[in-house]
Amino acid sequence: MTITISPADEACQAIVARINSGGEYSLSLDAHYSRTEIDYLEEIDRLRVDVVVVSETQPNDQLDANENSSHKLQVIIRAKTTSKDVQDLALIVRQVFLRLDNFNSSDRRVCVWECDVEEKENPVKSLLNDANLFVSVVNLRVEVVR
Repeated sequence: MTITISPADEACQAIVARINSGGEYSLSLDAHYSRTEIDYLEEIDRLRVDVVVVSETQPNDQLDANENSSHKLQVIIRAKTTSKDVQDLALIVRQVFLRLDNFNSSDRRVCVWECDVEEKENPVKSLLNDANLFVSVVNLRVEVVR
């Protein structure tokens, strides 16, 4: 099999497609993925969902290896908010979490093995109080099957 895309990009594309196809919630902007770190204090004017690669482990140095690769991803959900919006945003976080938990892509190449909400404050209360910014993180461990 010829490899045309990195496993991390394939994992992120599958996760983003899964989030964007959710009918339980509506996003003002489609989710997208980035290879760069997200600045939580970046000025945003509406709900944003970013998928970010935190780490990537491949068992061999060869790209054509027939082994799985493991990836730690973060789904970062951010919105400028008022105190009355927090419950609605927390519900969206929960719905995204449920949509991703135990997800397998249709071709069974991308599998979510672990899905949990950030162990720290969720949403981050200091940002909520100081900047009226709702920030919540869902951590994923995803494997891409070769």
